[in-house]
Amino acid sequence: MKEIRTRKAPSRPGNILLFIKGREETYKEKIEADDQKKSVTLVGLDGDVFKNYRNWKATFQATPKDEKSCAVKHILQYEKLNENVPEPHAYLDFMAKVTQDIAAHLVKQA
Repeated sequence: MKEIRTRKAPSRPGNILLFIKGREETYKEKIEADDQKKSVTLVGLDGDVFKNYRNWKATFQATPKDEKSCAVKHILQYEKLNENVPEPHAYLDFMAKVTQDIAAHLVKQA
């Protein structure tokens, strides 16, 4: 797994600074939560991701396995600007890392 870190972008209020494959990227999003579906969707509004993709939506959906654990599905919806744009594997790695970080935090809290 590649190292992927996030922190607030101090020079751009409201943006998130992502570190993907050793480079910094900015990203601004709208968060949509659906309690019934147990999902959170991050709708891209602005940022470096739009250099290659026309639209961008990342969803994390939890499905309970038992009383103490869930499986998380990562859904990435996007449209490439052209056919030469690569598949967004680094962003899927980022989504997996976020899920692992949340799980580690929840285990510590239990």
